[in-house]
Amino acid sequence: MSKSKEVQRVETAVWAPDPERPGYLLPPQTKTVRQVLAELNRELSRHIPMAYQGRWVTPESGLSAEEWGYVEPVLHEEYWVVAHDLSPSEPFPPYRWIACYVVTGGNEGYYLHVDVINSEGERRMVYLGKFWDQLMALELSGLCTRILGA
Repeated sequence: MSKSKEVQRVETAVWAPDPERPGYLLPPQTKTVRQVLAELNRELSRHIPMAYQGRWVTPESGLSAEEWGYVEPVLHEEYWVVAHDLSPSEPFPPYRWIACYVVTGGNEGYYLHVDVINSEGERRMVYLGKFWDQLMALELSGLCTRILGA
């Protein structure tokens, strides 16, 4: 993975200047879960060797090849998807913190979680990835942390 490139932060909401009150911002327009994932994947693709990029396209992702910018999956059982209890078209969940981390799935590989945590400490999974390569899962976790500002 490229350590020399600076990552571009992906925001979960868009702030805009208030045309009626110079110096003020309008309330943020929250992006959808799908929009944030598409932007996250575009930024990740700048830092990941091409051999890994194809592992992320799955029918469950709900994203077209154009939105992902990736090739067909290399390993059938690896994936990177929106969490099962979220719709890709719903707004990105409100949060106080974002947590990106890897857990071991025993003989099932390594799982990359991207969760949001509210100010009461309640956690909600937003994205989940499964990878056979532990080092790749850890590198992706670190990149997600930097890109999402976790």
